[in-house]
Amino acid sequence: MRYVTLAVIFAVTVLLQRVALADELLVTPEDIAAEVGQKTVHYGTALRLKNVASGFHLHSHEVKYGTGSGQQSVTGMADNHDSNSLWTIKEGQGSEPRLYTQPVRCGDIIRLEHCLTRRNLHSHEDRSPVSGRNEVSAYGEDGDGDEGDNWELVCESQPKGELVKGNMSFHLLHVLTRRYLFTSRDLDFNARNCGRNCPIGGQLEVSGDRDKSGRTRWQITSGVFYIPKASSSSDEESSSSRDSHPDDEL
Repeated sequence: MRYVTLAVIFAVTVLLQRVALADELLVTPEDIAAEVGQKTVHYGTALRLKNVASGFHLHSHEVKYGTGSGQQSVTGMADNHDSNSLWTIKEGQGSEPRLYTQPVRCGDIIRLEHCLTRRNLHSHEDRSPVSGRNEVSAYGEDGDGDEGDNWELVCESQPKGELVKGNMSFHLLHVLTRRYLFTSRDLDFNARNCGRNCPIGGQLEVSGDRDKSGRTRWQITSGVFYIPKASSSSDEESSSSRDSHPDDEL
């Protein structure tokens, strides 16, 4: 009987330890936001971007537009954990390659490469299917596209040259068309504008708008961040170190 009692006590002790460990490992959205907000964004970082006004995330997939360019569609997705909402930040088309140790700065010309399909966030003068604004698509092969993939990162409150942090709000200005990356909750794909079996039903149209507004404002919600070894504020300013390693995904 004593052995049975000891076994029960041992089992309960292990269970309590596991519960305590689970409590320690529990991460809330607020925890993630606080951690992301402290990160400096470097080239090569894979990010999820949320449109502040709608709460939807920049998203793409192997679904082509049925009108306009016929290129791979880009939409807004409500789910904040979908792997099709990850984008790698790269230097602009025609620019010198950037190292993982080099931070992104306000005013930089960048490209965003869709992680799963290897196509770049792109825009042009074709009309978007719902609102008739400038169409936004995913374009290129294996990360190679053209100058229509270039976007200027316009920080909401910080001047050009400032290091981009995870908690900043920003706008993405398409370099060639001078339109801002835009989406809105009232521009959803549904049976009326996309058909009964619409493959992107419930998602939002993403397009280019001529005016900078709350609906062109974006934030980073999570991602895989590259952290230079032994980084410090001086390291980030000079970007001299060549050694880096990926931090855990947030």
